Amino acid sequence: MTKTVGVGRASRRVLDDVRLTVGAGEVVAVLGRSGSGKSTLLHLLGALDQPDAGEISLAGERLTGKRPRALARMRLRHIGFVFQTFQLIEELTGAENVLLPARLPGAGPGGERRGRLLIDELGLAGLASRRPHELSGGEQQRFAIARALVNDPRAGARRRADRQPRPGQRRRRAGAASQPPRSGGGARHPRARGRRDRRSDPLSAVLGDHDILVAGELAPSAQTQRLAIGDQAVWQLPAGLILAPSALLTADQSPDGPPSSQLVNTFLAQALAGPKVTVPPDRSRRELAAPEMVEQLRRVSALRPAGGPVAATARLDYHADVGRSLRLIVLDLARRAGGSGGLASADQPAWLEHELAGAGARWVIVISHQPLASSEGGDLLLSLLDRDTRVIAAIAGHTHRNSIEPRATAAGGYWLIETASLIDYPQQARGLRVVATSGGGVALQSWMLDHTYSGDLGEISRQLAYLDAQGGRPEGFAGSRLDRNVTLYRGPRGPS
Repeated sequence: MTKTVGVGRASRRVLDDVRLTVGAGEVVAVLGRSGSGKSTLLHLLGALDQPDAGEISLAGERLTGKRPRALARMRLRHIGFVFQTFQLIEELTGAENVLLPARLPGAGPGGERRGRLLIDELGLAGLASRRPHELSGGEQQRFAIARALVNDPRAGARRRADRQPRPGQRRRRAGAASQPPRSGGGARHPRARGRRDRRSDPLSAVLGDHDILVAGELAPSAQTQRLAIGDQAVWQLPAGLILAPSALLTADQSPDGPPSSQLVNTFLAQALAGPKVTVPPDRSRRELAAPEMVEQLRRVSALRPAGGPVAATARLDYHADVGRSLRLIVLDLARRAGGSGGLASADQPAWLEHELAGAGARWVIVISHQPLASSEGGDLLLSLLDRDTRVIAAIAGHTHRNSIEPRATAAGGYWLIETASLIDYPQQARGLRVVATSGGGVALQSWMLDHTYSGDLGEISRQLAYLDAQGGRPEGFAGSRLDRNVTLYRGPRGPS
């Protein structure tokens, strides 16, 4: 297609015989200098303008030559836009901006429901009633993205600020997700699909120490609550801060147990005597007690309290069945009294045994924040998994390290999988897929996925993660090749 802008001697051809094909589920970035025709191309592809020559088709339907009303219907039903300046309507709240396209005549069904799901998924529920001028630039952008997706479009266009391409950078970047290299059994990330039914993608929460403890270590107290919501903030630690040599690190001698009150009181007394600044008090900064956090996570996850021998309403223990072939069992090992390590409650073994029995013929994956092997009381939980013939894996985080180790048992064995945090370099999440194999076995495929935004912000985030204030995490915490992208086989004779 061809497009000329301007008139008379000021006219110039910005698009000259451009040929472009974008497949379903494909992501394409258009890079170039200011004035090179990027915006013109997006306007044409989004049916906001017509080319001087050539044709544009979307999902087999021709856009060129259509009347304005027909193009408007196409844009409403099948094209989503995120504008460079977001173009939110100032008179409407963030939620009303998102839902507006779904309420227009000609919009497809399910738009308002999809819009509310998008608002929740993008973390905007607490900002839904604010108007655009009350939102930050990033918040406006997320509302604009939700609005672009509310009618489940076939195509999307995002206009971002001009940026000079780096030397050697390719002008066209395609692919919904780059395939990771083969390793181990050769797992590859399956190509993302262009459309997805969000109703089949429920949230499954796993409670960790940072969810209910200050800095993942200290149980909230009246003193920490005053610091959280009050008008004084410690600006810097005072010079010469020391801890008494006799101060115990933990109250129960466990390296992962609750910090001793002597240690906490000594530290806070010195820290609060240091330089402070005045900040606006804000009750929304309050620390949530563990029961309140558990209840909120149950509500957003649409989870019922755990059943079985004990209705563990105070813990986030539950199971989620994935179809007819897989059961996920989630264990809450977070210590309520403080301390980052895992702690199995006295009634959890009986509950886990009940859940394993209830899985029937399903394969089982057990998930916890802290690894069972390093948790107090976790050896008893592992012994229950060791006897079960349907357990595929026990998955955990907490250690900030990618690791996959086989655990051989008389019942067939399973895999112990640990995954680094999203804040750790190189800032990746772990994807998993369970596949049935011939002879009644099963394969667990695992691959690592980038989650940071593309472009400068994502690269800066990764660079900061590599610096790591605590030190040491860049040294091997990403794990080896076989701790990352692999296919793990579970057969009648154990892991292989």
